[in-house]
Amino acid sequence: MDAVRRLYLRRVEQDVNSAGLSVNRPNRVSYYQSLFQRSPGLPVYLQGPNDRFIYRSCMIASAAGIGICLASIYLMAS
Repeated sequence: MDAVRRLYLRRVEQDVNSAGLSVNRPNRVSYYQSLFQRSPGLPVYLQGPNDRFIYRSCMIASAAGIGICLASIYLMAS
C-alpha cells in the first residue's frame, strides 16, 4: 500500500510540475504579515506599497466623472 501511495504522490507531483503550477520563489508571507499588521494609523486599503497611487487615481477619476456629469446636466438644463 505504501508503494502505491508513493507512486501516486510522485505522479501528482509530476503533474503539478509539468503544468507549471510550481513556482520557485522565496516565501514572502512573513513580510506581508508584518506589512499589514503594523499600525501606522492608515486604513488597511492604504497600507500596501502601491495603494496610495491606486486610491488617489480612483478618487481623481471619480471626481472627474462627477464633474462631467454635473457639467452635462447643466448644459442640458440651459
